[in-house]
Amino acid sequence: MIPMSSIKKFSVASDWDIESFVNVLHERHPQGWPNLHHYMDTYYRPISDFENFVYGTMVMQSYAVITGIEAFRRNQPYCMGSLYW
Repeated sequence: MIPMSSIKKFSVASDWDIESFVNVLHERHPQGWPNLHHYMDTYYRPISDFENFVYGTMVMQSYAVITGIEAFRRNQPYCMGSLYW
């Protein structure tokens, strides 16, 4: 997910909905939105507004990156590094 400040640059307030056409169009992975909804519902409190959903997905992504990097570090010497794209 991208920050709300970026979303405001390419959309209007009527598009600030999780299910809006603009947001669905910007998701490239076929299971992207269902996965986001699943993990947000599983690990976080219910979020009612779009801005908090955007922020929550960024927090969730940061924990996912941390978890992956820590797993790679624990796997030394078989994995001696990782690249973050």
